[in-house]
Parts: sequence; C-alpha cells; structure tokens
Amino acid sequence: LVAHAYVRFMADVSGGVIAGKVAQRALKLPSRAGLRFFEFPNIPEPARFREDFRRRLDAFGRDEDERAAIVAEANRAFQLNRALADELWAETGQ
Repeated sequence: LVAHAYVRFMADVSGGVIAGKVAQRALKLPSRAGLRFFEFPNIPEPARFREDFRRRLDAFGRDEDERAAIVAEANRAFQLNRALADELWAETGQ
C-alpha cells in the first residue's frame, strides 16, 4: 500500500494536469467532466504536500529488505501507470 500511495499521490499530484489533458483528448471528452481523478482541489500547495508526503512515506520500512520491496512495488506500479498513459497518448494520435 505504501508503494501504491507513493505512485498515486506523488506521480498524480505532480503529473495530474498533464495526465488529465491526455485522458481528455484520448477519450474525446468535450469538457473536464469525468476527470476528477486528476484534480486535487484540497491540495493548495502541491510542492509542499509532495515534500511532506514523501518524507512520511520514506519513513516506512522496518529494514532494508522491506524498503527494497516497497521500492520494487512502486517501480512496478509506476511502470503500469506509464503503460496506461502511453496507451491513452497513442489513442490521441500524438
């Protein structure tokens, strides 16, 4: 869960605006309706949020093996998210 929280919040808060635009084009949506997944209205300072959230997530892991497992799972989650974004991007003809 720590790994997926890391990918979801760190990557999506950082790239949510871009990902939302890609999804809007790929799905041919006339407006931003249906794209709330990519919006974070309760995070007024994304940079500060990312710093604090990362610090808290980095504190997880009782030992080096557990930390390595978290990193490996975060990398896998990121790769899957990237593959999805690539598919959406390909759909837009970009």
